[in-house]
Amino acid sequence: MSARTARGNRIGLGLIGVVLLAGGGYALARSLGAFGAEQAAAPVYSERAASWIHAQQPWIWITLAALGVIVAVLALRWLLVQLRTERLGRIAMDTDLGNDPDSGSGRTTLPTTALTAAVGQEIDSYPGVRAVKVRVAGQPDHPELRLEVTIEPDADPARIRTRIVGEAITHARTALDTQFLPTQLLLSVSRPSRTVRTYI
Repeated sequence: MSARTARGNRIGLGLIGVVLLAGGGYALARSLGAFGAEQAAAPVYSERAASWIHAQQPWIWITLAALGVIVAVLALRWLLVQLRTERLGRIAMDTDLGNDPDSGSGRTTLPTTALTAAVGQEIDSYPGVRAVKVRVAGQPDHPELRLEVTIEPDADPARIRTRIVGEAITHARTALDTQFLPTQLLLSVSRPSRTVRTYI
């Protein structure tokens, strides 16, 4: 889930929560007599409103059904947005077709699995690295690298970070023929193995 989607979820759910809380609070306060005994004993809608609803049949129910369909479509779209991820499948690369000015340039695509596999294997070969997760996010023409590297408890984080930045990320930029490859690196230290003592 992207940061923009998460922010939209928080705002939307917050507004819906405020509306529902206000409506529920009003109904509860009215039923408890906060607005007077007459309001507490009165029905939710008056006889005049009931007569108007009855007079609008069947159009009132058609309208309500249409609103229900709209709400269902919006809810379905919201669910689809939640399933959307930032993970890319392919990267777009600008390529030079030759020294001839008439040949111009073109664009080719590279599967992200090729990049993630190469970067992951290189980092995994560094001493002190226990596990690596690599994924590519962003846009096809503006990819971003996401690295999650787990290191051994006795490894030097600064040294491993320096190698990742100076070697693995540099090689990735060279492979993509770009100097601009935003990278998010998350280094975590694995828990030391538990010592099992056996008494004989």
